[in-house]
Amino acid sequence: DSFDSINKLISSCKAELAKASRVSLMTSNLLSAFPPILDRGTVLATPPKRPTSDGTGSKKNVLQEAMHQALISAMTERDEAHAQLVAASVLHVHEMEQERKKIDRLTQKLVVAEKLNAEANIGGSSFFLGSDEIS
Repeated sequence: DSFDSINKLISSCKAELAKASRVSLMTSNLLSAFPPILDRGTVLATPPKRPTSDGTGSKKNVLQEAMHQALISAMTERDEAHAQLVAASVLHVHEMEQERKKIDRLTQKLVVAEKLNAEANIGGSSFFLGSDEIS
């Protein structure tokens, strides 16, 4: 039973490694096909090729640089999304504070209106109860 599960894990790992190898090969082929362009004005989307002593490390460096640039791009997008989220949160807090102030003002107006209504009712009810005399 555990032998079968280990074999399944090994097979799964082999499949993932093969998939990563294919993606890596496609990425390096794509990187070598396109000239460097500027992304967001400052970051190179495709890194410049650096000379190496032999041709074997070149693809590895290009892939590492491409992954680094992709990571920087993803982090930039994450930071922008976080900034938008924080701005929305601040706006929401401000709107909630405005609503709370509005509720406080309306509550105060209601209390004053109830007091005035109670005073008016007390003054008018004494007349109908016969305690006030008409002169």
